Amino acid sequence: MNKDNLHIVLTIVQYGSISSAAKKLFTSQSNLSAKLQNLEEEVGHPLLIRGRGRKTIELTVHGEKLLDIARRMESLDSELDELKKDSGRQTLSIGMIEALCTVTLLPFLKEFMLKHPEICLVLHTYHSREVCSMAENRMIDLGLAGRSSVSGAVRSEYLLFEPMAVIAHQDCDYPDGASPAHLQADKEIYVRWSSVYENWHHEIWQPGQFQIQVSTSSMVGDYICSAQNWAIVGKSTALRMTERYPVRVIRCREELPVRAFYIMENRYPRPSRIAAMELFKHELRDWISGSQILLDGRTHPSGIII
Repeated sequence: MNKDNLHIVLTIVQYGSISSAAKKLFTSQSNLSAKLQNLEEEVGHPLLIRGRGRKTIELTVHGEKLLDIARRMESLDSELDELKKDSGRQTLSIGMIEALCTVTLLPFLKEFMLKHPEICLVLHTYHSREVCSMAENRMIDLGLAGRSSVSGAVRSEYLLFEPMAVIAHQDCDYPDGASPAHLQADKEIYVRWSSVYENWHHEIWQPGQFQIQVSTSSMVGDYICSAQNWAIVGKSTALRMTERYPVRVIRCREELPVRAFYIMENRYPRPSRIAAMELFKHELRDWISGSQILLDGRTHPSGIII
């Protein structure tokens, strides 16, 4: 079994379908399906759960195990490449969700990069579940995600809490101090942040009344295109969007949920990375404690945590 075939599984899972993975790998869907079938024959077990009308990829038990192997091999390949290119700098590999990397923690990451040229940051963006898995398999040194790991092999703790905020088109007539219930449900650009958030949302608006649902906050700004469109996003994202899109932040009468983020690491980190990991964590917590938006994870906020 070669690593190119294992990379097929990683790509299918990452892009959610065989057709999307085929486009990414610049091959045909039939060719990729044939390679996947050959891989299943080599393993001796089906890797994907198949069925008519199934639109999303779901791995079998053996597929999940092979995915973990593929991830470990990819990590080893990455370490081998680092060794070949080693310039004497310390490498620190961090996996995080997109919103943290591109918005919420972006100022800190840039500051850390400039302050510590002796450390080579390797940043990866994944969904929270994948970040947890990568920390468990030691594919990253630190993980920053919107959920904690349930694995006994991983240490997880609260990193920060971020208040949510309502943003709306700058031409809207929603006043500051409005109740969320007064926002037009059929004009919402909806992001399902978590099951807890969804339950809170359903107490105010009927399920399915939104105008459109998107999967990440980075997509929200492009869809706020009419005067009554609105969305609920993290406060740091809301403030960033006011600089890039014709939107403004609406201060609400009632308190909105607060989103929790976690930091995690394998209980047995690579010894050569420990010093850089501790430095990063220490400076990150100091930066969060000085933020005007974020709440330090060691201080539990009141209200709904999602």
